[in-house]
Amino acid sequence: KPGDAIRVYEQVLEVDPSDVASIDRLIELQMQLGKWTSLLDSYERKAEVVSDPEVRKGLFTAMGQVYEAQLDDSEKAIDAYQRALEIDPDDLRALGHLDALFAETQQWHELLQVLERQAELVEADDERIELRFRIGELWRRHLEDPTRAVEMFRDILAESPQHQPTLDALTS
Repeated sequence: KPGDAIRVYEQVLEVDPSDVASIDRLIELQMQLGKWTSLLDSYERKAEVVSDPEVRKGLFTAMGQVYEAQLDDSEKAIDAYQRALEIDPDDLRALGHLDALFAETQQWHELLQVLERQAELVEADDERIELRFRIGELWRRHLEDPTRAVEMFRDILAESPQHQPTLDALTS
């Protein structure tokens, strides 16, 4: 009876709010039952009592995923991923989520910052070029600064002269 078990773990946490094992079990049960709001409260509770930055970052990322996928709350998802980035500014996973959310919510300047950070962090040349191309397209299409877009496209072509999307963008 998961509902009864949840009540028992909540009673344990009233006595000892820092009982991580009880919080973990509560999180498992809430996930099984799809109790998203309660799950978020449990994630927050655990984030307050654990000191390991990696665990805290994981909790904030998990919160972002619940807000994004289960509750369709982009604003709170963005906040959760940004909390993860406060712990680890190089977290490509959180940056990837923010990339999608800022594009979806048309927050172009915020998207620009995320794309620039991702481009700094990725190791593969083709990924970096694709991110830089997206930055150029962002300047061209949404930030309405064709000069900056052309500068970005020129930089891309200096590194990869045959990058077809960039060539196409410059000729359109």
